[in-house]
Amino acid sequence: MAADLSGKTAVVTGAASGIGKEIALELAKAGAAVAIADLSQDGANAVADEINKAGGKAIGVAMDVTNEEAVNTGIDKVAEAF
Repeated sequence: MAADLSGKTAVVTGAASGIGKEIALELAKAGAAVAIADLSQDGANAVADEINKAGGKAIGVAMDVTNEEAVNTGIDKVAEAF
């Protein structure tokens, strides 16, 4: 990814594994603060830890995107963190 995303925040859903994880890692490499959103809090935290240990900025957020209240709560956590 060639873009400089410093000062930007990204929320990536399904980011504890697979394509979502790879997208989150690339966004972090480009300088974005990344919220790792996933059904699995443990999985989200593991990816956030990986990004933070590499010098990036990330948080893990448990989020069920099929539940509007859960999404709103998750986004509130992201806004507080970044």
